[in-house]
Amino acid sequence: MPTFDEDVTVNGQITINKTGDGAVLLNLASERNWEFRQSGSGQSTALELASVGGGGNKSLIINNPGGRVDVAESIRAGGPNRDGRLTLLNSNNEPIIDLQAEFGHMDLGGSSQRGRLVLRDAAGNLVIELSAGSGDISLGGSGKDSDIFIKNGAGNTIIQLSAASGDIILENADCAEEFDCSTDDIEPGDVVVLADCGAVCRSADAFDKRVVGIASGAGAYRPGIVLDRRHAGTRRMPVAIAGKAFCKVNAATRPVRLGDLLTTSSTPGHAMKADDPVRAFGAVIGKALAPLEQGVGLVPVLVGLQ
Repeated sequence: MPTFDEDVTVNGQITINKTGDGAVLLNLASERNWEFRQSGSGQSTALELASVGGGGNKSLIINNPGGRVDVAESIRAGGPNRDGRLTLLNSNNEPIIDLQAEFGHMDLGGSSQRGRLVLRDAAGNLVIELSAGSGDISLGGSGKDSDIFIKNGAGNTIIQLSAASGDIILENADCAEEFDCSTDDIEPGDVVVLADCGAVCRSADAFDKRVVGIASGAGAYRPGIVLDRRHAGTRRMPVAIAGKAFCKVNAATRPVRLGDLLTTSSTPGHAMKADDPVRAFGAVIGKALAPLEQGVGLVPVLVGLQ
C-alpha cells in the first residue's frame, strides 16, 4: 500500500503496476494525462513524460544508455533562491559545456577538448566561429562581409572594422601619444613642448622648436588612437601629433585666417599665427581649420609638425 506525507487529491485515476521484469508504470489520468515509466530489463527508455491524452506528443524523454534528452518546448533551470545550471558531459563523464546562472558563465571545452562556438545563418553556412584550438575569431564568409562595431555607453559606434572596405573606421579625430607631464597645469587644448627632463609642459615662448603637439581632448574632438598608453606613477597626457584637434589660440595681435600655419606664442599653452617663415621653421604646430579674428579661443587645427 503506497503512503503519502500529505493529502493527495485525484480527479481521475492513479495506477501503479510492477511486473516481473522490474518495470514500474505510473499513469495519472486527468484532464491532461501524463505517464512515468522506469525501464526494466530489455527496455531502452529510462524516464518518459508523455502527453497521453493530447495525441501522445512527448514533452520530455530521457533515453538510456544513450543519455539523450529531447525537449519539445523549453528547459528551465533555477528559480526563487536557486541558481540554475546546465552541464553537458562527454563519454568520459567530463564536463565540456557548463552554463551557470550564478556567475553568468558559459564555459566550453576543457578535459582535453577544445572549446568551439559556431553561429550559422538560416542556410546553415558558418558565419561566426570562436575556436579555442587555434585561438581565432572568424567572422563573415559564405557571401557575407562582416563588420565589428564597438559602441560607447550611449550606443554610438566609436570603432568599426569593415570587411567590405578593409577599413578601420574611428569616430574620434586625432592620433595621440602619451607623454609624462612635468607640471600639473596642462589642460586639453594646450600647446605643449618638451621640458629639460624629457616630459612635456605648456608652451610659453614664441616660435619654440621644442613643440610636441596639442594636448588632446578639447572641444568636440577626442583622440582616435593613443600610443604608449600605460599606467605610471606620474601624470601622463595624450598629445595630438597628427589628425584634428582643438587648440588654444591667441589672435590678439595676429588675426588667424582659415589655412594659416600656427606656432607657439608667448601666452602659456596658446598658439598664434606663424607669420615669420624663418622663425617658424621647425616650430609649426599645424594648420588652422577655422578663423579667429581677435582675442583667444579654441580653434580646430590639422596637426602637422614642421
